[in-house]
Amino acid sequence: MLFRSISKSIGLEIKGLDVVVTKNDSDFKLWGLDYPCIIRVGFLFTISTKYIEGALGNISPETHRKILHNLSVFLLK
Repeated sequence: MLFRSISKSIGLEIKGLDVVVTKNDSDFKLWGLDYPCIIRVGFLFTISTKYIEGALGNISPETHRKILHNLSVFLLK
């Protein structure tokens, strides 16, 4: 799963779908953030690994579960 949009524009959050990462989240330190950000789940996409040159970072298992949960709930509405 790739994240097409990770932004500091947390005002764009779609409640219940996107994930906001704040200083209280483990990923905040992991990513070395200076400000809260939003993972725009509505912009997720998948591509073949042959097109990926490298990784820019990782998310915690907790954030990954949150993203999958939010997406599942959203799709079942």
